[in-house]
This record gives sequence, structure tokens and C-alpha cells, in this order.
Amino acid sequence: MTAIEHQIQGQAVDLQQLSDEDCVALLKEGDSTLFAELMRRYQNRIYAYVLRMISCPDDAMDICQTTFISAYRNLEKWQPNALFRTWLFRIASNSAIDYLRRNRLYTQVTLESVDHTLADGMDPEREYISSARCSGMISLIQQLPPLFRQALLLRELEGMSYAEIAQALDVSEGTVKSRIARARYGLVSGLDQLDGVESVR
Repeated sequence: MTAIEHQIQGQAVDLQQLSDEDCVALLKEGDSTLFAELMRRYQNRIYAYVLRMISCPDDAMDICQTTFISAYRNLEKWQPNALFRTWLFRIASNSAIDYLRRNRLYTQVTLESVDHTLADGMDPEREYISSARCSGMISLIQQLPPLFRQALLLRELEGMSYAEIAQALDVSEGTVKSRIARARYGLVSGLDQLDGVESVR
């Protein structure tokens, strides 16, 4: 990987060696070029996440761009005790949910109202992983309730820990675990139905 050098206080620094938090600290000191580095790191990841949330490429790009604009304008609100990544994904998540609400594509679903409950003794993670190669997975993810979809994508697409997801979505870790478990169970159930349809053809 080619080093990306930048002059900081008269010394050449490889930007790729700086943490996100270091970049933000320097950005707050007035070095606006550091924001381009943060965009380089996260633009594609934010876009991929939002696209899977709303399923519209053009609008996903708009939300991605407004996410970075909002982050730049609100840098003073970011607290160093929180990872920059989780803060950025919180902005993107809120923007995606706002988009779904505006376009009447958002349905508030409580955990208790899910049609299926986790079967006793079932390991949803194992079932999910064993079925994850199915070609219908992306379509099934897009059919999940937005709250479940958010948590699942941050876990599987971004590899965030439960604690990081809780921080990004401003909910408890228990809520995150419940949403992800039910999302995985919903995917497994959907894949089972797809497999049943294929078997009768």
C-alpha cells in the first residue's frame, strides 16, 4: 500500500498510520486536509451500508455525502471517548431511517411482534453462517425490519462489536443482541422458504 504523506508541523507524516481520532484532533486544530483522509477511509463503507438499508443507489450516494457534511459541521459534538467510526455510522443510520420514514418505507416493529420466536436450543449464529452463501441473502436482508437490518449490517458488514453497535444506534447491548438474533433467525427462515420453493420446481 502506497504511503500517503502529509506535512504536520513541518514533518512528513504517513496519514495511514494516524488513527481516526488523531485525524479528527488535527482537523479540529484547523488542518482541513485530514477530512479527505477520513472520507477515503469510510466513504465506500458508509455507501455500502446505506445502500443495503435503502436499496436505492442514487439516494444512498446522497445520504453518504450528507453524512460526511453533517460530520464535518458537527465535529465539536464528537466526544473523544467514543470511536469516530461509531459516531459516523450513527449519523448515517439516522439519515437512512429518516429517508425510509419520508418515503413511507419504514415500519416500526417491536421485538414482541416478530412472527417467529427463536426455537429452543437453536443457535441462530451457526444457522445464519451455514446459510449465508445463499443467492437470495441480499434480497432477504432488504426485507428485514429497518431496526433489525441496521444492527445486522453493522455486525456483519462492518464487523462492529455489540458494544460499538449499541453506541452507534444509541441502544443497550441487550437490545442489539436481540435485534441481531431475530434478524438472523428471519434470514434463516426466509432461506428455508426459498429452498422449499426451489425443491418443488
